[in-house]
This record gives sequence, structure tokens and C-alpha cells, in this order.
Amino acid sequence: RFDLIISVDVIHFCSSLDDFITACAKLAKPETQLILSMPHPLDMIVERTPNSNQIVVRQNYFPENNRIDKACYWRKFAGKLELTTELIEHLCRPSDVINTLIQKGFRIEGVWEPRGNSSELAPCRYRAAEPWVTEVLRACVPPDLVVKSIFDEQL
Repeated sequence: RFDLIISVDVIHFCSSLDDFITACAKLAKPETQLILSMPHPLDMIVERTPNSNQIVVRQNYFPENNRIDKACYWRKFAGKLELTTELIEHLCRPSDVINTLIQKGFRIEGVWEPRGNSSELAPCRYRAAEPWVTEVLRACVPPDLVVKSIFDEQL
């Protein structure tokens, strides 16, 4: 079992948030830190319109089974590679993540939504916005959601 579990940009590819957090709980010792970093759900459903400063909602915030087909979020980084059309992503709303962690015996230590273009720090050093990410979008929508929790067997 582990003292520290870190998941970076993985959870949105898991079809069951409950199963993922259950697996983390099985791997955790008492007082294990679990740090989850994932795409912010708002960033997964919006995009900037070409040649404009407008942000458009492209996906439903409450999709069936939290499923987003055709890797809309991942495509922002990989472009129009054929691979992205086969990927399935799942929206991880903050309330779902936090409630599932609590149900599985974790206590929440903090929640961060760092701006992509700021120096705000989450529990780990955060990178600056990548060059392909527009400043307009980053000024309005956080790119990531970070949750730090501690496993407590007695909860």
C-alpha cells in the first residue's frame, strides 16, 4: 500500500469514477495523500470560435453516463489525429469527484482551479499555459481541476 497516490490527467478516461476512487482506496494506507489532477469539466465542453474572442459551449455539462465521444477535450492538444476520433472521455464534475471521495473514506484537504496563465500554485508546481492554448480561453475557463484528499479508514 502507498503513502502518496497522484493521478494526472487520467481520470477522465475512466468510465467509472466510483471504480477509480475505490481502487485508490484499496491502494491507500491510513493518512495517504491522494492528489487528482484532471481537465476542468468546463474546459472539456467549451472552445474558442475561430477568429473571435467568443467562447462557445460545444458539449452538454450533463451528458449521458458523463460520456463525451470523439475526444473533444483531448483533440485540443492532439489536433485532428485519427486516434482522437476513437477516444472516449468522461466528464468529472467537481461535485461528483468530491462526493465520491468522501463516500470512499477520503477527507478533502483542498480544491484548486488554477488559471492557465497565472502563477497560482496547486499542491504541485503548475506549468504555464501551452502555446496552442489561447489566452482568451484561459482567462475565462480554468484548464484543470485539482483535488487533494487524505484517506481515513474510519470515515
